[in-house]
Amino acid sequence: MVYWCCGSADIAISGPRGEGGGVALYVGRDHSFERVGILGLATRAGGLAVGDFNSDGFDDIAVATIGGIAVFESR
Repeated sequence: MVYWCCGSADIAISGPRGEGGGVALYVGRDHSFERVGILGLATRAGGLAVGDFNSDGFDDIAVATIGGIAVFESR
């Protein structure tokens, strides 16, 4: 499990499988986590998904890397 603070929400990612494979993304405010969904990232590094994962009005980017997953706030 990878956990860190990203912008206005906390994001926890379980996974990945394979080389930056599918991951489960959870977003919570005040340490109250709720499941957002499964990101169908490519099984190889370079796959990405874009969406407002933490519902703050700004798009977020999840990128599959060889070592795991990187998540960025767009603002």
